[in-house]
Amino acid sequence: LPSPLLWILDRLMTYPALLGMCVAQLLCAAGIVAAPGWWWSLTCFMTSLLFALRWGGSVNGGSDSITLITLACLSLGRGFAHEHQVVIGALLYVALQSIASYLIAGLVKLRARRWRDGRALRRFIDGAVVGPPPEFVGRVLAGPTAIAASISVIAFELSAPIALMSPAFAFAFVGVAILFHVVNAYLLGLHRFFWAWCATYPAVCFVSVLLR
Repeated sequence: LPSPLLWILDRLMTYPALLGMCVAQLLCAAGIVAAPGWWWSLTCFMTSLLFALRWGGSVNGGSDSITLITLACLSLGRGFAHEHQVVIGALLYVALQSIASYLIAGLVKLRARRWRDGRALRRFIDGAVVGPPPEFVGRVLAGPTAIAASISVIAFELSAPIALMSPAFAFAFVGVAILFHVVNAYLLGLHRFFWAWCATYPAVCFVSVLLR
């Protein structure tokens, strides 16, 4: 990067300026809810991008990626609020990204034998930094239970496209998805995944009505 830009980034991404960015992001997140305006979501997008740059990539994997997508589309939709095609396009992109994330994850798991036989699920839960005590894994997710849980996860993720078939399917899928992420937050400590994907569900429901 050019030296002047590096100079600015070096000062933005060190303490206490980094803490200031966190506060700015929190205030702008409240602004998104409290008052309309593209600048709130755009500031959240830019600070999220700077955090990713600061840590050399997405800090929390998929949740950071879907957050950036949602914030970018929200900024675009609010910036061109009177252009209905732009707004619909932004919502459609968020919905398709959300559905595709589940579908691709399901296809990857379906191809992996360790997911189909429950071994991968047990290993993920056992290796979680924040989660239930180890004895939970050994007692609850043993043998047939682990297989059933893995197959249920795969089936849920592969079913994501049906959410776009009708509003009824969309609301049913969203209900199951919320429960899915609550369980993930408890078992794997993936708390940010809950908020990141829940933010896409209004777009999914909207597109299901639009296509209907």
